[in-house]
Amino acid sequence: MVKCIFLRQKYALMKNLLIFIALSCLALFACNKEKVLTYQEQLDLDIIKIDEYLNSKGITSEYQKTSTSLYYKITDQGNADGIKPGPFSTVTVRYKGYFLNGEVFDETKGTQVAQFTVDGVVRGFGEGLQLLNKKGKATIILPSGLAYGRYGSGDIDPNTPIIFDLELVDFF
Repeated sequence: MVKCIFLRQKYALMKNLLIFIALSCLALFACNKEKVLTYQEQLDLDIIKIDEYLNSKGITSEYQKTSTSLYYKITDQGNADGIKPGPFSTVTVRYKGYFLNGEVFDETKGTQVAQFTVDGVVRGFGEGLQLLNKKGKATIILPSGLAYGRYGSGDIDPNTPIIFDLELVDFF
């Protein structure tokens, strides 16, 4: 009987110890988690970064901003017909993608082109393409929510605003 009571006390002690360890680990991991920002909170931070970038270059007045907070500057209107690609158009483009610090992460080189559908790329890239006439060129700045968002992609860290120089070669 004494042995049985001893085993029950030992079992209860082990159970309490395991619960304590589990709760301690949970508390520790919870403290190390960074707060996940809402879309609007991240957008507000991205706009500050983009505005600082534009101010540092002295080019703030050269850029317009869409209702989604895509910043853009048309550098060549291209064809005067005013016909622009739609969300399901297949486009042929030349581009250079880079960070606010100028580091290039992707680009077409020389006469190389890329072809894809407008709705098959990140939202801001597609939105920027739809601002262009055939043969048009622009520089667009995407807040992270219009780019690769909170997850990032490859060399692009999460919540990173990015820039593209675009040339719309053709579309159908």
